[in-house]
Amino acid sequence: MDSIILPFLIIPTMLEKFEGCLLSLALGDAMGSMRRLGRVLRYTDDTAMTLALAESLIENNGRPDPEKIAWKYVETWEREPWRGYGPGPPRIFRMIKCGLGPLGLDLKIYPGGSYGNGAAMRIAPAALLY
Repeated sequence: MDSIILPFLIIPTMLEKFEGCLLSLALGDAMGSMRRLGRVLRYTDDTAMTLALAESLIENNGRPDPEKIAWKYVETWEREPWRGYGPGPPRIFRMIKCGLGPLGLDLKIYPGGSYGNGAAMRIAPAALLY
């Protein structure tokens, strides 16, 4: 279904709203990373993992499956390890590849929990789904 065009008003479809949300997230991430990377406009691991979560939810018909999501994160990291992952996620990804987890692995590295903000970004596809 295409956008509805009225004089001076364009009403986007639901899919366009979802795409706009994820594109805005990636753009904001890339603009924020310019402080660290100089003039390169490139999204980081947070957006890569957000997109991986969205792909996993789509592939699993909207049902979150922690194991499938974890493996999608591993695939994403292996494809683009240069996206700016901190030291923790690759350690968790290696543990997953060794057959551990995925649930609870974060507590082995961060017993008090992570203090990063990536989870706040990565949750966007779940919010869009529900």
